[in-house]
Amino acid sequence: MVWETLVQVALQAISQAPWALALIIIILVVYVRLRDEFRGELRELRRELREWATVVNTNLIGVMALLASEGRIPWDAFLKSVRELTVSPGAESRYYTKADEEELRRLLNKDYREYTEEDARRIEEIARKVIAEAEATGREGLYEAYYWLRSYAQLIRFYLRLGKKTA
Repeated sequence: MVWETLVQVALQAISQAPWALALIIIILVVYVRLRDEFRGELRELRRELREWATVVNTNLIGVMALLASEGRIPWDAFLKSVRELTVSPGAESRYYTKADEEELRRLLNKDYREYTEEDARRIEEIARKVIAEAEATGREGLYEAYYWLRSYAQLIRFYLRLGKKTA
């Protein structure tokens, strides 16, 4: 409705004054460029926010892992809470497949005392597929899933390097 009105006004202006056409074209060009620039800035802002979320997430999990390694919080409760935050997103593309989704669910449901280095490697491999899907589809929730999966894989490695202490 608004666009129809604008088009009618523009056509009337053009018929009465040819310079109006040039003015309308200039306004449209400026509008399109500003819109594209704004979209680019918005994408950059989202990327920076994701990076900050990663830093905060990594530091928080690092502090909690340190507390668990010192026996101040039990490993099983800590890993369980992080695992509950770690989501297994639905597969919707060629990057992150249904088979990956099923394997990830199996790995996330595994008892923490049974994890191996191979499990951590596989979770990170699936996380890379999740981020590829996020970049291909623009699904925002996949970025968060990627960071949690990477963090969980690192926690498994940290736990394994501590000699599987279960304080």
